[in-house]
Amino acid sequence: MRNKINYLGLFLLGVTLLSCDNELADVGGSVIGNDKMDKKQLSFDVKLTQKDIEKVETDDVNFPVSEYLLGYYNPKKYKKINASIVAKFAYPGNLNTNIENSTYTLDKVILKIPYADVKTADKVLGNSSEKTSLKVLLNETYLNKLNPKDPSKNKVYFSDETFTEGDNLLENDTFEFSPQEKDTVYYFERTKVFNGEHKFKDSIKVANKLFLAIPLNKQKLKELFWDKLNGSEFQSKESFDDYLKGIIIKSVGNKGSLLSLNTSKNPISIDFYYTITRTEKGKFKDTLNERFSVYLGTPKINVLTSESAEESTANCVKIQGTVGSEAEVNLLTKEQLEELKKQKILINDAVLTFHVNQDVDTNSEELPQRLLLYKSGETKEHIFKSAFDFGVYGGVLESKDNKPQVYKLRILEYIKDLVRGKKENTPLRLKVFNSATDLLIYNKSLDNTFRFYNSNPRGVTLYDGNTANGVKKAELKISYSKEK
Repeated sequence: MRNKINYLGLFLLGVTLLSCDNELADVGGSVIGNDKMDKKQLSFDVKLTQKDIEKVETDDVNFPVSEYLLGYYNPKKYKKINASIVAKFAYPGNLNTNIENSTYTLDKVILKIPYADVKTADKVLGNSSEKTSLKVLLNETYLNKLNPKDPSKNKVYFSDETFTEGDNLLENDTFEFSPQEKDTVYYFERTKVFNGEHKFKDSIKVANKLFLAIPLNKQKLKELFWDKLNGSEFQSKESFDDYLKGIIIKSVGNKGSLLSLNTSKNPISIDFYYTITRTEKGKFKDTLNERFSVYLGTPKINVLTSESAEESTANCVKIQGTVGSEAEVNLLTKEQLEELKKQKILINDAVLTFHVNQDVDTNSEELPQRLLLYKSGETKEHIFKSAFDFGVYGGVLESKDNKPQVYKLRILEYIKDLVRGKKENTPLRLKVFNSATDLLIYNKSLDNTFRFYNSNPRGVTLYDGNTANGVKKAELKISYSKEK
């Protein structure tokens, strides 16, 4: 590296002094007034090494995850992602269909998947003009919440889990969809039974939501569910769990789009639409249009498969969420850190800068809106010491005229701790920020638990620390004050 610590004067640049007088003995020496301090800046090259992500945790057993991906995503310059969902059924209770003077008719069985607000477009990634293919299958693998090898712990499900596939539940072999603004209603027929069968129209709507209505095989679902509703299989949660192990909603093919689902606000369900024809004294009384729902419960697991991205760009790294890639970040050499420790300086600020390769990425809306640093190794942890520390960290994509520019990450406290010897100078990892699990601020305090989840498949190409990248190379800038 061309920047050497022992030539502090080579890197003069004015910065705003951010620390208070009582911190001026931070690295060494006594308290010195601000008027006796020079304000300067050091620049260090940063070494970045791209690392593939083989798997991420994707269950809702160990953390209340609600974001799940479904479909296919081909971002061209990044890994292609196929996302499926495997879930246990929540216990629905039972339904008494043996009511006097009432005829129950099962009209339609729909797998209902709400996927976005009517006015929300950013929940759909990929090419929505192409159709995405799905299969809906019975799951034959028992989904445990507890670890079978150690029942004192919860089971962890990763994105590369495999499950035994059972019968196809679809009305047809596959179901194809392309997200559209008209996905606000689904029409079907109901049947009144009195002096023969009489058909009439009905519709399904979800208030202010776009949704997929996937027709299931009525006869098969009648045998599996409807005919068992008054039986022992539905009498308790335990008997229900033994009877049915769950469902697989599987993305197949290599076309289409990717949905980002919030299964907490918009639960997925199998809906049984049925009509009750009631009579009184042998005469027709009325019809009741009813629905019985079986929701997806816990565990829910996202199964993610990927295909390799295009060849890497010279002197750059690709950062992509889910099962994409991260970057290993080496900040300071041993010699640089030792030299910093010897200097009687007050470190006022420390900022990492990563420039976006605009030849690869041209549209800010398609990129991760934030990146996150964490400590890698046997134990993974965040680098933040307080809620304030995380609050000023930044990591947000800066843009101009919707063209991506740079990510800046403020890591003052982390660098201070390195200089003080309170932290080991081990490599960090740079990843796509996952808002569902990386927010860190819970109940107005810092939750520094690192969670290896990621449901954000977006990617970005960053210049690494190679000097060939000129002013756009990755670098660490340390602003400091030193006694005149």
